[in-house]
Amino acid sequence: MEREDCICHLAEKLRKDISTMSRHVGLLVRANLVETRKDGKMLMCRVKDEGALEELFNAINRLGGGT
Repeated sequence: MEREDCICHLAEKLRKDISTMSRHVGLLVRANLVETRKDGKMLMCRVKDEGALEELFNAINRLGGGT
């Protein structure tokens, strides 16, 4: 999937503040699951490996950490 979105939009959709969203996206970047780019003042992000991200979410849900 080539879709990307601004972290501010993701934060709004997930009802999280931007600083929390930025930290979470940073962790996903370090895990090589998403990549980011600047577009003016906006930080855009997109999933690099949809399958790997889905596996991560499934593991979190199995551990009871998903909400």
